[in-house]
Amino acid sequence: MLACTHTPTNKIVSLKLTPAFPTQQHPSTTYSASIIASPLAYKDAAQQPHIIVPTENGRISALNADNGQEEWQLQLPVVPGQEAELIATPIIVADQLVVSYQTLDHGTRNSHKLLVIDLTTGKLNNAFQPLTLSASKPSSDDNAQVTFAPAHAYSHAALKRVTDAKQHPLIYLGFGNASDVQPFHGWLFEVDLTDWRDHGVDHAIKNVLLTTPEAKCPVKMEYGTQEMVCGGGIWTPSGIAITGQGEESELLITTGNGQVDLARKDYANALLRMKPGLQFDAGCDATLCANFNPVKPSEACLASCKNLFIPRLAPGNLPIKPPYHECDDKDFWECLAWMDYDLGANTPVKLQLHNGQSVIIQAGKDGGAYLIDAEHLGIQYDRLQVAKLCGSPTDLCKLSWAGMIVTQPVVTQDNGMPIVIIPTFSADNTNSAGLVALTVSLSTGKPTLKRTLALSCT
Repeated sequence: MLACTHTPTNKIVSLKLTPAFPTQQHPSTTYSASIIASPLAYKDAAQQPHIIVPTENGRISALNADNGQEEWQLQLPVVPGQEAELIATPIIVADQLVVSYQTLDHGTRNSHKLLVIDLTTGKLNNAFQPLTLSASKPSSDDNAQVTFAPAHAYSHAALKRVTDAKQHPLIYLGFGNASDVQPFHGWLFEVDLTDWRDHGVDHAIKNVLLTTPEAKCPVKMEYGTQEMVCGGGIWTPSGIAITGQGEESELLITTGNGQVDLARKDYANALLRMKPGLQFDAGCDATLCANFNPVKPSEACLASCKNLFIPRLAPGNLPIKPPYHECDDKDFWECLAWMDYDLGANTPVKLQLHNGQSVIIQAGKDGGAYLIDAEHLGIQYDRLQVAKLCGSPTDLCKLSWAGMIVTQPVVTQDNGMPIVIIPTFSADNTNSAGLVALTVSLSTGKPTLKRTLALSCT
């Protein structure tokens, strides 16, 4: 039995949901594969609602939103003998669906593709020749090239879009790797839809971001990033965050485990801010960050970085102590890497306070919520542990690598006050989990996080 409690007691308004389907009159549509990418709502030119359903095996379907009846379906193209795998949530641009998927040959990923489906016909839009993603960037020491390797890249993050100054739609696709199999890196592709359509695939990819430009990745540990080299995947299911519009657009990009090393331009387990074009400047003070130590970075250096946030404990926070003493001999950043508690599992949200100040709330897989200055990312105002670490001395965490939060928080309001809602989870039989609602308090003279409601389920 699932038992839920909410504290403190607030007025709860009862809502009744009536299913449109499945019902006796309108049975459900079933699929032969999982639906991992999120379905999308779409209205056609006549304002008729539809639901676009992407399934793991590369099948795209359109359902009538009123009765669930399938209107059309399309199987993503592959070479004979290979399979399509669709994990990343596609994106709708006008009446076109942009889809990122990977092809598998006997279970091994051998390419990552992007194509466009015309939602009015349910067929491929032949104006966009299918695009096979590729990239190569210089290594940190400029002595080698780091090449996008399809077998060690995994398309998981939802596609996102901005419109540039030329009114061209730009699409962003992020990559990490499944099971953190080394060698792997974080990659973000920027694709110009207009130039792709008008000038072909050679003009589609405008810019590429590589988060860990290391040519030599760990060889001692085939899986994971506990050695804190390479990694830095851009993989959160909700995709990168985009604030502003047009020329005011900014990209907020969280990365998975690895390390931040300013000298080597490694930006794993961090939050990066940049403009379309994917040219990143951390904006850190060169004097304060001289001789940067990735395991014991100075607070002054971290706080100086304008466009880079590196998670850390706040004053008054207790150290992270997993129940089986895995981090007793480790610093905070080493513990995050060892436990796979990467920041990049979550997408940030931005909100404006009553005093006009803007802040960012970033959840971590470690169960913490970080409060950051939106204008100067290096300034961390607060960190609040909103979910207990999975497991206890007598109750093994069944999925310790899963952490406690993988989401994008939702921002709502109560009487004009912004509230951030974060869903949490726990893979044990001891700790409760559920929805946590946070507000930002200014009563102490600086922004701090305040818990307003917790809906816990055990």
